[in-house]
Amino acid sequence: MTLRRSATEYGDVCVPPRYCAPMLVDPRDLFMLRALEQRLGLPAPLLRRMVDAHVRTGRSLADLLVESDVVSREQLDDVLASIPVGEPSLNDDHDDVMVSDDPRVAPSVDLPFALFDTPAPLPLEASVLSGIVALPAVPTDPFPEVEAPRLAPELEAEEQKTNIVGPTADPRSDLPMMVNGPGRYVLGEEIARGGMGRIVRAHDANIDRPVALKLLIRGKSEQLGIQLRFTEEAQITGQLQHPNIVPVYDLGNLEDDQLFFAMKLVKGRTLREVLRGLRSDEPDIVRQFTRTRMLINFQQVCMGIAYAHSRGVIHRDLKPSNIMFGDYGEVLVMDWGLAKIVKLGDEDDRVKSHRELLSYWATRHGEVIGTPGYMPPELALGLLDEVDERSDVYSLGALLYEILTLRAPYTGKDAKAILRRLLREPVVPPRERAPDRDIPEHLEEVTMRCLAKDRDHRLRSALALHQEIDQFLAGVKERERQETEARKHLAEGQAHARVYELRRQSAEKLSSDLHRVAHRLFPWDGPERRRPLWEAERRLASTRRELVESYTHAVQAWRQALSGDPRNAEARDGLSALYWTRFLDAEADGDSAGMVHYETLLTAMEADQYTVRLQGAGRLSVITEPPGARAALLTFKEHDKVLVPEAPRDLGRTPLNLDPLSMGSYLLVLRAPGLRDSLVPVHISRLGAVELRVRLRADGALGSGFVYIPGGECIVGGDRHASWALPQADVHVEDFAIARLPVSCRQYLDFLNDLGARDPVQARARAPRLFAQGGGLFKEVDGLFEPPAVGPSGEPWDPNWPVFGVSALDAEAYCLWRSDRDSVTYRLPTELEWEKAARGTDGRTFPWGHTWEPTYCKCAHARPGAPSPEPCGSYAQDRSPYGVMDLAGGVSDWTSTSTAHSERICRGGSWNQLDLHARSASRHALASEAVSVSVGFRLARDP
Repeated sequence: MTLRRSATEYGDVCVPPRYCAPMLVDPRDLFMLRALEQRLGLPAPLLRRMVDAHVRTGRSLADLLVESDVVSREQLDDVLASIPVGEPSLNDDHDDVMVSDDPRVAPSVDLPFALFDTPAPLPLEASVLSGIVALPAVPTDPFPEVEAPRLAPELEAEEQKTNIVGPTADPRSDLPMMVNGPGRYVLGEEIARGGMGRIVRAHDANIDRPVALKLLIRGKSEQLGIQLRFTEEAQITGQLQHPNIVPVYDLGNLEDDQLFFAMKLVKGRTLREVLRGLRSDEPDIVRQFTRTRMLINFQQVCMGIAYAHSRGVIHRDLKPSNIMFGDYGEVLVMDWGLAKIVKLGDEDDRVKSHRELLSYWATRHGEVIGTPGYMPPELALGLLDEVDERSDVYSLGALLYEILTLRAPYTGKDAKAILRRLLREPVVPPRERAPDRDIPEHLEEVTMRCLAKDRDHRLRSALALHQEIDQFLAGVKERERQETEARKHLAEGQAHARVYELRRQSAEKLSSDLHRVAHRLFPWDGPERRRPLWEAERRLASTRRELVESYTHAVQAWRQALSGDPRNAEARDGLSALYWTRFLDAEADGDSAGMVHYETLLTAMEADQYTVRLQGAGRLSVITEPPGARAALLTFKEHDKVLVPEAPRDLGRTPLNLDPLSMGSYLLVLRAPGLRDSLVPVHISRLGAVELRVRLRADGALGSGFVYIPGGECIVGGDRHASWALPQADVHVEDFAIARLPVSCRQYLDFLNDLGARDPVQARARAPRLFAQGGGLFKEVDGLFEPPAVGPSGEPWDPNWPVFGVSALDAEAYCLWRSDRDSVTYRLPTELEWEKAARGTDGRTFPWGHTWEPTYCKCAHARPGAPSPEPCGSYAQDRSPYGVMDLAGGVSDWTSTSTAHSERICRGGSWNQLDLHARSASRHALASEAVSVSVGFRLARDP
């Protein structure tokens, strides 16, 4: 076989793959490269890199060698001078040159290349190692006659395809060139270092793959004991062929007689690096290495150790830095340098090593080997004859402990401190060590069994530990299945909850619309006008039914979610929010039983965020004009269905700020020298804030018989049992004063007689009557009006009865007369002023409280027999929080508020009616000129 000369202008030849992938190089350089390798011992991979640089850059190969400090100029000159002058060259024999028209096929010439393929390995001097590492013999002839290498593969293939040149003489020359010796590995950078060895990245030239080479550190490599342990590590690891044990590829010597073994180069992280990332909450690490993933990886470690135990090998140095997690799922147990080979029943299965055969090199009893914090007590005490599989189980337990807690079982300032704690102190249970890590009880129990100081109390094997973790993960899988079901139910609950909220908003709007429609109707309106109301009621009832359905479906779905995952926060939050809205609805409806029901459900959910809401505490701030008033706060408590202010609490002087103040209804009493006492009802709604600004009045400033009502917020309407009530609202009413009692017959007689003296016709027109035109109740005698002898039911007429049978126009005429007489502007109250005076600020149903009691006011059922009026102020319980009386009974009061049809609103109950009109939110309308035996009036004024 001959080399072919190129048809290119350079006249190069093909270089054997010993120095590079086949490419064209000046043949004169070939002898120089071979001489450098033989005489200076330069490795072929290094020379290959130099050739590659030469081809890429076009620069002189000799210059590159010198500039790269591969050889000195003097060394190169000596080598070139040693090459024989009579060496064959491309120009010695032109008759052997075959020229082709194809520029890709080079002309050929015979050249000797035997030494390109047969390196001269360096022999090992340590006789004890001669049986471990086989060394090839040194060739006697430095230039044996061998056949030249073939063309580059691409040129050979093209040559065969075109039949320009015939087939090669030896087909084996197409095989890749093998490096059988130290030059096989090209060393790269160091990637790890330990106490005795270091690991470097390297390239395997034969297989063309990256590997990791473990080498002894300089200074250790000359010690025979260390060399023996090093080779034993390679032999043990190499014989443990398991997916979770790092594979060893080769054992041998490098060019400088340095021992090495080659193993898989794993790209990834050590367990130590992962734990560090978890401790520092690195997002990528936290996301990738969940507890389940870590436990599955840990199981693989257990399997690798279990396999080693089955082959009679104890690792003795399990720690986070010796566990490798590859980027593609590999889990590998590394560094078997401290491994111990123990006897097995079946010696054929046992791992063997050269060091083991030399028993005098065994570790002496009493020596402490391993890593403090992860070694078992027997190793810490140097009791090497007690080391067995359970010793590795202890170390596995230490790894599991750190996986669960992110802390080692024992820590200390140095190795001695750690060993002292290991031997003297019990390990702190994982859940106590890391209470925030939510460690399952089962895993804690398994970990503590592994870490028992007594070997007999530990789990019996690494396989048993694997099975324990497997049982836990099986439970995890079941929990994951349940959690998947829970998530499905959670989503269903959320969907129903969204529908519920939409229907709830719709119901609120429909209720508001219903009140608005009802507000436009009068009791006497017929079906034509009432049909919109009936339709609104139908739609509201339908929506409320759908609302209950949505609520029920959401509750069922979320409860199913919690049955599969009792700690599902979203389901618990959803249920709690649902219960809370129902609680608020029950509170708005005055449904105390419903409030108790939903409060109980909320409490069972243990939702801390609702504890404060359920307590409902708010705050109160009080400013008075002038400041410095003495303040006392009384709490309204129900006694015999009457809300009674009691338990006064001295607050000191204004201004005041009470925070927190329990939700509820209070009476604030303000006193200052020379000023009139002010009674101010205060309602602290759930989490509400009330800010009061009260102007204190001088004694007599408002006149006798008037009650001061401070301005502020109050609740009006919203009583669905009342007649024609306003929609519920919080409204602001400016301060005003209102008469404590309605105008009596005696007071109205004063007005009539004074008016009669000036205008008898007007007086007769304003006199109380049964009908708008006629039916007078008072009789006129000698120009003066007198009440009749008997009342409507035949009882004696009492001039202290409230006046009735007068129109709104009559009442306003009285206000003008009284204003002129007292030099004070009087008027009728607005309906909102009237409602605030009756209900206070807490929205109570009746002036005395929330429960109807007919004997507490002058109504049709207050006394036996036929209903009859009674004197003003006869019923002490018919008293509002401000002290205004006769609002639920006696007579209804005209107000100054008109309807859209110019009718006047009347408020309050009367002597001949029942509880419907006694409700403080009830209202009815009459024409301004109408009269009724049930309707009278009372005065109001601006303060």
